[in-house]
Amino acid sequence: MSDSHLKFTLQGDGLARVLETMGKLADGAAAKAGARAVNHTGEKASTAAVKALTRQIGLKPRAGAQLLKKRLRTYPASAGKPSFELVTFSGALPMGEFAPTQLSKGWAFKPWNDSKGAHQFARAFTVRKWQGAYLMRVGKERFPLKRLRGPSVKKELIKDAPPLGFEAVVTRDLPARVEHEARRIAPDVFT
Repeated sequence: MSDSHLKFTLQGDGLARVLETMGKLADGAAAKAGARAVNHTGEKASTAAVKALTRQIGLKPRAGAQLLKKRLRTYPASAGKPSFELVTFSGALPMGEFAPTQLSKGWAFKPWNDSKGAHQFARAFTVRKWQGAYLMRVGKERFPLKRLRGPSVKKELIKDAPPLGFEAVVTRDLPARVEHEARRIAPDVFT
């Protein structure tokens, strides 16, 4: 698959408690409980991944999370497909989302929470009529123009903090959630 994505599947490797719980249920009920648990845990894990991604690329928490939610898609689990996926089809974010500051010549931006300071573009300018896009001339002539882009969501989603946050929530919460869903479906089986 050419898209960047985080995925987890309900499988038996390392989840003995999950398998023991599922073994007490009938086949259809076990699949239903597993899908519910995977979806609930997957939503929590995708929230953790979005928060980590927001911090990693240098966006403000609330606005950044809203911007990223538009660029990410979740594929929930079902009884026949017990896996949850967080996928992005988006490329680079617009540079205007990263604290633009006008300089005497050009603009400066702060992507990636860079401690070294702002990235400066001496020949950059903005055009309000084009939704505030930040552009830069490629040569000495008036045209062609190059649109300035920030970090790529595809690349950033699968490196460093987002996958770790996603996996941490899954390993911490999934076994207990499977047990909860199993108790919910068949309360008389569990004591």
